[in-house]
Amino acid sequence: MTKEKLTGLRMSPVVLSESLGPQGERESAQVGPSVIKSASVSRLSLVRVDHNRYSVPADRHLTGVLVKLFTDRVDLCQGDTVIASHRRCYSHSQSIMAL
Repeated sequence: MTKEKLTGLRMSPVVLSESLGPQGERESAQVGPSVIKSASVSRLSLVRVDHNRYSVPADRHLTGVLVKLFTDRVDLCQGDTVIASHRRCYSHSQSIMAL
């Protein structure tokens, strides 16, 4: 396309849904985590993952965790135990807390 033809086009925004629905959740559970990496827990019991902070229980602060990223959730593990699981947030600079 030429530049003249492109100027008349309107771009429509793409809206991503927060929820994958039951089908997406089943697929996520079957596929497994897309990324597994280690991270440290801050003194405020938060783990920084992809520009966001996710909470863990207060007695786990200042320790290391294994982060398992799924398309719909973030699991924070110590050993074979999942110590916290949160809905994955694709925004930036958010704090996701479970009280």
